[in-house]
Amino acid sequence: MSRLRVVVPGIAVVLVLVLLFLLGRTFANPLVIAPPVAPAPQPTLTGDDGNPDPTKPGQDKRPAQDLNGVLGGAAYEIRVPADWNGTLVLYAHGLRNTSEARGAPREVSAFLSDKAEDLMLENGYAVAGSAYRQDGWAVAEGIDDMRALFEYFKAVVGQPQTTLMAGFSMGSVIALSELERNDLYDGVLAGCPVGAGTSRTFDAMLALSLAYDAVYGWPSEWGTPADVRDDLDFERDVQPTLTEQYGEPDGPRNFELIRILAGIPKGAEWWTRVWGFATETRADLERRAGGPVGQNLDHHYGVSPKDRQHLHAVGVSDKLINDTVERMGALRIAPGAGRPYAEKYADFSGLISRPVLLLGTRTDALIAPASSQAYNQTVDTAGTQQWLANAWTSGKGHCQFSPGQILTAVDALNDWVQIGTKPDKFPASQGFITMKPPSWFQP
Repeated sequence: MSRLRVVVPGIAVVLVLVLLFLLGRTFANPLVIAPPVAPAPQPTLTGDDGNPDPTKPGQDKRPAQDLNGVLGGAAYEIRVPADWNGTLVLYAHGLRNTSEARGAPREVSAFLSDKAEDLMLENGYAVAGSAYRQDGWAVAEGIDDMRALFEYFKAVVGQPQTTLMAGFSMGSVIALSELERNDLYDGVLAGCPVGAGTSRTFDAMLALSLAYDAVYGWPSEWGTPADVRDDLDFERDVQPTLTEQYGEPDGPRNFELIRILAGIPKGAEWWTRVWGFATETRADLERRAGGPVGQNLDHHYGVSPKDRQHLHAVGVSDKLINDTVERMGALRIAPGAGRPYAEKYADFSGLISRPVLLLGTRTDALIAPASSQAYNQTVDTAGTQQWLANAWTSGKGHCQFSPGQILTAVDALNDWVQIGTKPDKFPASQGFITMKPPSWFQP
């Protein structure tokens, strides 16, 4: 019994020593004990660059982005709000004549105006604009520059959920032709649109030139009514002559006759901006196209009873009206070498398969409301009316839209693309009106 008492405590002592030895080895080697493990982070929706995915509204926000630079010779500006809704609106600007740009710094804007741009950003839209690498009737260059800007946006900012192009004036030609050419863009807003296309629009400028030639005679230093001098500058070469003629006693009467015979509506753009378009802009297009563009083989000229009554009231006799119409029609001009270029950049087929919203003003002498109706007729002929909607405002002048009207139009187009609801009404409280424009006045 006494021997067992001695053995048991001894075994206990040995066990204790073994445990102490093992514990000592454990604490001497820090690699044996793993450090505390934090809970694994939950996955988040991110883009390829690890930033929150801009195409998933409501997720973590990335900082607002303001980017600018030059792509292929074209200045650009990109603005993305912190709370981007996933829609990118690419802005295709209108005509900037070469003479107007001469000596001026290259300017670029991400959207139509500063106020409209800020309003777009406040409502979650990303906007991006290109200055194009050339001024003038740079439709061909604008198409390429807008594509390059879109690709750059996707590479630097991310893939938009929806991409709209908003083209104004000449920019509408870029936007509408692009929608027919490819599937890059989900929808188009065409503001103050050149809906008749390039060819028919410059046929109208030929009509203006023929009317002037019939009344005053076309100065040889301007070229000819059918083929203007390639370096013709409106302010330097044309405006002084027109100003002198308009200041003569019969000047206002004669120019009113010319306006009506050319189918130009009344508006603030008549007569200087319209004449700049008919001379300097036409010269730029003919230079790019390699020859004259306009033709009148299938055109007719005349004066409606209503317009004839108006001309009587301003002192134009029936004899002067009839003689002028006869002289205009006596000169028949076939399509020139530049016609194929104008048709490519661009005339429209109306074969559209994505939403198009035309936005126009009640009064526009530069690009007449009838030009929008010409596009409507083209789409009707193509049988794609389901993809076209129209919005009209009470604005007076070319592209004279308020920032609120532009935002409403963009919202309507964005909803149409994303939800499938074609807009048919716009708020009168914002200056939208119901309007059916006159038909295009030539074939």
